[in-house]
Amino acid sequence: MLIVVLTASVVRADDPVRVLVVDGNGAAGSKKGGDAYYVEAVLKSVKGYGPTVKEAAELESAELKNFPVLFLLNLPELSEKARTNVEGHVKAGGGAAFFLGDRVRAAHYNRHLYRKGEGIFPVQLASQPTDPPKGKEKAEASQPTGPGLMVRDPGHSACADLADASEFFKFLEIGRRFSIVRGKRDQAAGRVQELLALPNEADATDFKEETQKLNRAIPVADERYKDYRAGLERHQWAVRRALVFGKKAWELGDALDGMLEDRGDPKEADKPDLTAFWRKPEVQELGQQVAALRDKTRYADPLVVAAAFGKGRVVACLTSAGGNWNDWADGPASPTFVMLTTNIARYLKGGEEAPAEGKRR
Repeated sequence: MLIVVLTASVVRADDPVRVLVVDGNGAAGSKKGGDAYYVEAVLKSVKGYGPTVKEAAELESAELKNFPVLFLLNLPELSEKARTNVEGHVKAGGGAAFFLGDRVRAAHYNRHLYRKGEGIFPVQLASQPTDPPKGKEKAEASQPTGPGLMVRDPGHSACADLADASEFFKFLEIGRRFSIVRGKRDQAAGRVQELLALPNEADATDFKEETQKLNRAIPVADERYKDYRAGLERHQWAVRRALVFGKKAWELGDALDGMLEDRGDPKEADKPDLTAFWRKPEVQELGQQVAALRDKTRYADPLVVAAAFGKGRVVACLTSAGGNWNDWADGPASPTFVMLTTNIARYLKGGEEAPAEGKRR
């Protein structure tokens, strides 16, 4: 039998990956509805993973190296020793997933775990989580009228197959979450990948002037691009319709995304591959401007982010894993929770170099 040697330990190649699950609610987290209950259930159902639920004190143990993957659920804070251990573990090639919740102390996370982008936590949190929905807001949330949640980076391994299951997100109810504070000069800028994001619910007309300017700049009349003219004109009109008849910014973002990502149909002359058009050097700057507007109009706050940390990887989900803040694990969208949790575990146990994955569409 093949034997793989890791540090001082001898591990069989077919042994399950050991996953340490730590819940800030202690034993209550392992009861139905708790964060650890759902994460453990998912990982037990996946071949190749062996989850173990422990108290937070386990994070101060020297045995942390025996768990390649950590799931840290709704922890109020980490002691200095626990933080040092977890950061050292991930820097050496381990992986850690944070799920937030009502026990999280944002000030501690920002000061000790984020540390202006130098710490293990990849984003700066708002000082307080969002307020729970009330009355009419709650009733409206139960009636799906939009995408609910958007896969921002479908090429990232943590998002594998989620785009194909995006219809489930329409029924996802996220009652509470943490927003992020975006920094331009901190160490995290550029290394954080936004994987799943909330749709931008702003008014589409807020972006009217900028959109019209870019839309007019599309060189549909240029003879050099006559082979792409039919597709470009069709999407120009789609963008105009989104401005006139659309209500939400994400609808405009969808129209812009269609212009950028339409691969056409080789059997139909009026449906050219526009991705080939946008790869032309002379229009790449314009394409980047359209993509920036697409991102701005389509996406609001991220809900799941990922980042490299040393040789390891970190994922942060800005809502809870259990039922305290959402119905993700046990509601109509639960298949996507299973997929995401499984994908996160696989991503976190990845190679030592932890290269940047995925490509923003």
